[in-house]
Amino acid sequence: MKNITVSIIGGINIDITGKSKGPVLKDNSNPGTVTIAPGGVACNIARMLACLSEKAEKNTNTGGTGSRFNLTVKLYSAVGNDFFSAGVLKEINNRGIDTSGIIRTGKNKTGTYLSILDQNSEMITAVSDMEIMDAVSCEVIEKWKPGIRGSDFIVADTNLNIDSLNSICKISADYGIPVLVEPVSIQKSLKILRVKHSITYCTPNTEEYLALASESRENLEIGILKGIAHVKKIIITRGRKGVIYFNAEDKKQKHFPVEAVHAVNPNGAGDAFAAGFVYSLLGGAEEADAVKRGIISAADALKSPGAVPEVQ
Repeated sequence: MKNITVSIIGGINIDITGKSKGPVLKDNSNPGTVTIAPGGVACNIARMLACLSEKAEKNTNTGGTGSRFNLTVKLYSAVGNDFFSAGVLKEINNRGIDTSGIIRTGKNKTGTYLSILDQNSEMITAVSDMEIMDAVSCEVIEKWKPGIRGSDFIVADTNLNIDSLNSICKISADYGIPVLVEPVSIQKSLKILRVKHSITYCTPNTEEYLALASESRENLEIGILKGIAHVKKIIITRGRKGVIYFNAEDKKQKHFPVEAVHAVNPNGAGDAFAAGFVYSLLGGAEEADAVKRGIISAADALKSPGAVPEVQ
């Protein structure tokens, strides 16, 4: 059985989610529920990949088709020396993820993502405190380079600063390793425009793509896509409107529908999509089938109370 390694570089944080029991009233204390769980784009993708690998292994052990490869997931990031970091690292380690590339620093606290949801689990707003990612400098990336360049696939998120993101994409280009960049948010996605090296895959949502491509919403609706500089293949996740796969090299695109899902928690759905897409590619699937696998993974995450579903 083939051994495959994925290196994931980016944010780890604590997700604090407040869900109102009724319509959210401004300037008011809204009754509801508050949950605290591990999160962060890179962390979620790593955890979801480990989850998919564990499911495949269990399927093999029970007589199913299972996985055709052994997957090692390496997570590179930074956490603080604080109360939250211990819990996050414990959960990541419990998933069987290689955490040797995670640095601990006392200069910043562990990243935090605070979101407010309405009674229908639709996000009202969120605040992201990821200053700790400044600790992941180009010098740190250079120390991690031997491990990253030995990978079969790289995933990076834009919680990284532009110089570190550029360093990751250079490793991808120099060693011929496919790289997927997850844009994270509208503001952070704009770092992608300053990357000097080729990006194999990018997975923006609608708003992130419009910002990156300076595209009009009307053009997107009728299927006129401009592409993004240096990005070879773009997968636009559009919620209930489905997914658009666009190959910027041959200008071909394909639309994928999605089934309606009752969302328990929208946090992590895009990360789960990226994980499902990458996992399927690693198994030798065509890109269209990998997109379909990503859609299934996103639906599983939406139906889960946490950003990553538990292994059944």
